[in-house]
Amino acid sequence: MIRLNPTPEQESLFRQAAGTARFCYNWGLQAIKAALDQGVAVPTHRALRDAFKRIRAAEYPWTFNVGKSAVEGAFVNLGRAIKNFLDSHSGRRKGKRVGFPTFKSRRRGYGSFYVANDRLTVDGPTLTVQKVGAVNMTEPLRFVGKILGATIRYRAGWWWISIQVEVDHTPPTHTGSALGVDLGIKSLAVTSEGEVFENQKQRRSVCGTPPPTGLQGTDLREPGRGDRAVLSVQQNV
Repeated sequence: MIRLNPTPEQESLFRQAAGTARFCYNWGLQAIKAALDQGVAVPTHRALRDAFKRIRAAEYPWTFNVGKSAVEGAFVNLGRAIKNFLDSHSGRRKGKRVGFPTFKSRRRGYGSFYVANDRLTVDGPTLTVQKVGAVNMTEPLRFVGKILGATIRYRAGWWWISIQVEVDHTPPTHTGSALGVDLGIKSLAVTSEGEVFENQKQRRSVCGTPPPTGLQGTDLREPGRGDRAVLSVQQNV
């Protein structure tokens, strides 16, 4: 995320856009809950968006004070929240169980709003947003590519922007020297006639294996007093 330095007028427009997005999200969620209570089909986020557009001018004209992507982005986020809930309970989504979406509250902060890629431009440390104007960014965008969209949010007393950028992926090429890993010698030697001499494996102590034979099993230590006593008894017999 990149921190923004909006003017007081721009910050007021940010709050209006975030408030409008929150209102549209809650409006759509209320319509979904009403459909569930009535036992009818749950409308999709596109159907909710179109229904809101039909009554927007008459009932909610103040929503035209912000960019249209803030309104449309709210319904997209609501549709994604419903999908995550359904996928989580059906097992298609792994991880922690996702609960049913809840209403957004102003008490949790100003919130956020979406800006479509055709509603913003980035030029160095300057961000230009529809109906807001040129906003200063604390640093320029570090990625070069096609801008897909952005989300502006309020957090920890500052306004931030997250910009989604599609960049070209270049597969990495190997430029260093080759490195080989010795996994062991399978055969100790192979003659020109094809005779194979197996490689001697290291001796391992395994519980339950028979004791070694030959010189490997011979105790080469000097006999002690107990050994001499046994030998003496055998000679007397």
